[in-house]
Amino acid sequence: MLKKIPLLPTCLCCFLLVACSKEKSIDSTDPGHNGGGTNVSNELIGDWKFVQMHVVAESVVDAIGGGIPPTKTITETDYYTKDNTGTMTFTANKIDYSNFGYSVDTVVKAEIIIDGISMGEMEQAFSFAMPPVSGSSSYKIIGADSLYSPAGFINMAGLGQMPTQGAGSRFRIVNDTLILTTPINYNLSREEQGTNITTHHVGTGTSTLVRL
Repeated sequence: MLKKIPLLPTCLCCFLLVACSKEKSIDSTDPGHNGGGTNVSNELIGDWKFVQMHVVAESVVDAIGGGIPPTKTITETDYYTKDNTGTMTFTANKIDYSNFGYSVDTVVKAEIIIDGISMGEMEQAFSFAMPPVSGSSSYKIIGADSLYSPAGFINMAGLGQMPTQGAGSRFRIVNDTLILTTPINYNLSREEQGTNITTHHVGTGTSTLVRL
């Protein structure tokens, strides 16, 4: 039986920031000109309405030092975004996104391990609303089914500091539906009151859009 406990807000917000909003990437490195080039004409060009995003991911947080025993938190999540708004417009080499927003209402599951001993599995209801944002990013097609943006696709304001990095995604178009599948693979390190905290996020985000 899963027990309910309050999870660390920092862990949850950090996890949500990476998994939901950054859309990390096929490779975290710039693919250069290998298979790239200009997007003079491609099937992505046009206006797309954001329908939803499905995220399946795991976040592992390790805390060491600061007078506490070594602590590991493993958090798993599987959710669909709600209250989705916004559009993405693809031109030959740029993506404009307008009024992009969503909410999350889910239950995250976690296991806490202290000094090598598991404290058991736990769960916590978690809700989050991302205010609509707008912006733009350049991009290029890589191969037949991937696209890459040096600055990432969507820079979500108001969720904390995050370095700007390139992001990639595989895409497929079925009739008037665009499906973007984006691996999540991101690491964070920080120190709080003498405790060294490292976080690793891994998973997949699948965004669905329909042509306007």
